[in-house]
Amino acid sequence: MNKVTRLSLNDIINDFNQEIILNPDHPDSYCARGMLKYCLKDINGAFSDWSVATAMGCKNTIILIRHLTLS
Repeated sequence: MNKVTRLSLNDIINDFNQEIILNPDHPDSYCARGMLKYCLKDINGAFSDWSVATAMGCKNTIILIRHLTLS
């Protein structure tokens, strides 16, 4: 991953951080932020976000984790 892409992903993560501050009960934001963290090789951060999303009942997160652990 090149430096520009890494910076762009971090900018998007910052946008999701703001979205989560404004709407902390929106599980899709945690799921999406987790995917970005996963792309940046922040596995612990990704699974932390996915755990929150799963606890909120986000079925997409469950499918995503299932796919990643089977790959």
